[in-house]
Amino acid sequence: MNAASSSARPRLGGNRSRLVLLYAASAVILVWSFGPIVWMALASVVPQGDFTQGIDLGRVDRWNLDSYGSVLGDSTFLSALLNSVIVSVGTTLLCLTICALAGYSLARLEPQGGALLAYVLLASRMVPAIVMLIPLYLLMSRYLHLNDSYVGLILVQTALLCPYAVWMLRSFFSEVPRSVEFAARVDGCSRLGVLRRVTLPMSAQGIVATGVFIFINTWNEFMLPLILSGSATKTVTVKLAQLSSVPGGFFQFGPVMAAAIVTILPPIVFFLVARKPLVRGVTAGGVKS
Repeated sequence: MNAASSSARPRLGGNRSRLVLLYAASAVILVWSFGPIVWMALASVVPQGDFTQGIDLGRVDRWNLDSYGSVLGDSTFLSALLNSVIVSVGTTLLCLTICALAGYSLARLEPQGGALLAYVLLASRMVPAIVMLIPLYLLMSRYLHLNDSYVGLILVQTALLCPYAVWMLRSFFSEVPRSVEFAARVDGCSRLGVLRRVTLPMSAQGIVATGVFIFINTWNEFMLPLILSGSATKTVTVKLAQLSSVPGGFFQFGPVMAAAIVTILPPIVFFLVARKPLVRGVTAGGVKS
């Protein structure tokens, strides 16, 4: 009995140490992830003088929402916010449509060299988008005449995000049992019918995960809209950069941080709405490639 209890003590101590390390690591990750958001939220409600001097930051009675009022009352900011919604939603829908067909073809039709093509698509994501900015600008402005247009931004974003989205959907489609699709083919469904009635519903969680990936990447993109958009299609990330770089003026923490908080809300809401299928889809997709 004594020997058993003495052998159990080090094990309990080791478990306790691992638990402490786990909690410490989780606390560091939380502070690292949410610290900037808390700092932005505080800077958006604290008066400018108090924030720059670091005084009375915790006095709730001195907080105000004037910065949010000025930002939400700015028609140019609201227009940029709407532009980001249009471009992000359009890119997500177009990319999912194209990539669903391509991913299903690679997963089920198994064309010659399909495995190599899948790896080439994934490797293309290693090319930084910034090296393609000048060719893309010349293509959109001189030849396609789609500069400063929703169509141009959506097409470019779709082209850049499609390779990885195809890879993700190919992985999800590969997990659908072939027997279910074969039964649908026996019942008279065509390939597209099988994809629409069987494969897509059974891969809904993976499609949601891919859609969230596309939406967030498109929403956060800055360099491409900066080069390819103009006054008509300026996105919210470009507008934020303009708010934070006032030539010859004093940096206004309140309005800029309020605009930043408003900007990050749509992706957060989108993530919260789709969090359950997103987690399930990412977990399922990580099992098989």
